Amino acid sequence: GAGFNFILWGLYYAVILILEKDLYGKVLEKAPKFLQRTYSFVLVLIGWVFFASESFTDAFIYLKAMAGFGGGGFMDSGTAYAISSYFTVFLVGIIAMLPTAKRKLKPLWDKNPLYLMGGLIVIYFLCLAYLADASYNPFLYFRF
Repeated sequence: GAGFNFILWGLYYAVILILEKDLYGKVLEKAPKFLQRTYSFVLVLIGWVFFASESFTDAFIYLKAMAGFGGGGFMDSGTAYAISSYFTVFLVGIIAMLPTAKRKLKPLWDKNPLYLMGGLIVIYFLCLAYLADASYNPFLYFRF
């Protein structure tokens, strides 16, 4: 069933929303888009640690490791292996998230939406296959 880590996960986002609304939301709106996206990305990554961890201890050990204080440094052999193994997926994700990709694909979408949609579906399934290859990752919601 749901544990205290899910309560902490909800409280984490509640505190962020309250702070943004009352303290620094206007400053954040004026920040460059890159900083706004980076801010959101980092906060969501931290939030998912609380959601996916079995306990508070596990969550804080994981957060420590994410910050480079996990004993193996910021990048150990496991991290180097993951980056080299999934470099293509990382590259596709980085390119897809850039605003330039949307601007470049918009004219293609307007001309031939079916071809572009087919291409995107193929890329999606290739990424899925690439990530699922030789890994065991039980479905997260089975824990409920």
